[in-house]
Amino acid sequence: MAENTNLKKDIKAAVVIGLIVVIICAAFFMWNNMNKSDSSDMAAVVSAGNDIYGVFLLSEYDDNTEYIYSMEKDDKPVHFVIKNKSIAFHDVDCPDKICEKSGFLSQENDTAVCMPNRVSVMIMPENELNDEMKSKIIEISK
Repeated sequence: MAENTNLKKDIKAAVVIGLIVVIICAAFFMWNNMNKSDSSDMAAVVSAGNDIYGVFLLSEYDDNTEYIYSMEKDDKPVHFVIKNKSIAFHDVDCPDKICEKSGFLSQENDTAVCMPNRVSVMIMPENELNDEMKSKIIEISK
């Protein structure tokens, strides 16, 4: 009879520990998802050297339309294509075109760099843009 009582206590302890683990996992999952920015409110910050060239608010771009933007860095054209709330280097004038192979960027901290032209693109949440970045927002050209 004493063995049966100990078994019941062990089962109760295991259930309580299991519930605590489930609650901790659920709380972590909820906290992690609440603190994640979704791709609908991301911004692409384009820098040339140490200067911010421009900021594209990806959430403002129509999913079904392809937008192409150009900039010149040291008399060399650098092009970007924006579609489906993501941005990519496009038709860049550099020898290896590694930046183009980076593909489309849309998630927080996605980054691509064109080393020969010293141009970079980094994705960050719109709500983390500083005043300088906000002053460099590029309006949609239609």
